[in-house]
Amino acid sequence: MSKARVIVADTDINYIIPLQLKFAEEFFDAIDLEIISDRSYFEELFASPQKADILVVSEELYDTSLQRHNISNIFLMTEQYEENQTAELNVNRIFKYTSIKEIFNEITGRCKDTLYAEQDAGKETKIILITSASGGVGKTSVAFGLCRCL
Repeated sequence: MSKARVIVADTDINYIIPLQLKFAEEFFDAIDLEIISDRSYFEELFASPQKADILVVSEELYDTSLQRHNISNIFLMTEQYEENQTAELNVNRIFKYTSIKEIFNEITGRCKDTLYAEQDAGKETKIILITSASGGVGKTSVAFGLCRCL
């Protein structure tokens, strides 16, 4: 299974470093994390079709043309929180100046299926069958013993 691609784009490098650190601590080898702080590189990257699982983008870099790309979750970091603001259905708005922990929890909460998919892949139910044609050979004892050990 391929790693989830997460792109964080903001021109304020001092703001995105703590968010990058939080992603690196939690999902060190589980995701491909890209940090973009240069506007021209961001525009050049999204000039061609892109596929990403999560895009966290600042309001100044956001453009509605980003929705034509294959991006599963777009998080728009707004500088002003407006209660009754209408928004696009597939864009999640986050107030930029809340704590990094709250922003990170919001992103991971909404994208838990994507971010934790690789960790959950190895947790499939295992079935163990203990059988014998004759009775009284200890099938039940072995089954109980295995259950206790597991």
